[in-house]
Amino acid sequence: MEFRECIHRFDGTPHLVCKHCKIVLAHPNRNAQGTTTPLSRHLSRCGRYLKNLSANREGPIDNYLHSVNSQGQSELPPPRITTDAIVIQILRFFVSGNIAFNQAENPEFKRLIAFIENEGNPAKCPTRKILRSSLQTVASNAKDSLRTCLMTNDSRISLALDCWSSKNNYAFIGTYLLNVAYKNAYFTPMGVFYTLHSHT
Repeated sequence: MEFRECIHRFDGTPHLVCKHCKIVLAHPNRNAQGTTTPLSRHLSRCGRYLKNLSANREGPIDNYLHSVNSQGQSELPPPRITTDAIVIQILRFFVSGNIAFNQAENPEFKRLIAFIENEGNPAKCPTRKILRSSLQTVASNAKDSLRTCLMTNDSRISLALDCWSSKNNYAFIGTYLLNVAYKNAYFTPMGVFYTLHSHT
């Protein structure tokens, strides 16, 4: 959140103070409507906020987006192909498609990965044990990142929880963290999903 809550010392009315320029604004909960339009309007004009926003533009969502030109081509330089990059990308593919890790040992999939050139040689497909180890590492890093985010956060946080079962009878618990920062209607979301069964 880009504002600090405060109370007027004499009349007790709630207010918000911009963390960047220290301007005092009326609190959205001062009436039943609870409108945040004045807050968004202020941030759209706050020079210090806009400067900090442009300096820290890249976030969890930006990592998944690429700048494209008018022809739809990416303006970002092509990523450097390394063994670790291949493993991580294959892991993302398997997890996003809910694909069993033993499919990494499928001969046709191995042949497909071999089309990738890595340092002048055909890329080697990681085994299911390597994918499982990589997933544990990624999950541990995500846990540390989430802990750091929560410890350094100085605003209110909303948590949404949900439970469901997949078609292959895997049970999942999903936690969605939303830090509402009034960033011109942009939010800083973070999703964390836990499976109640081991991924094969």
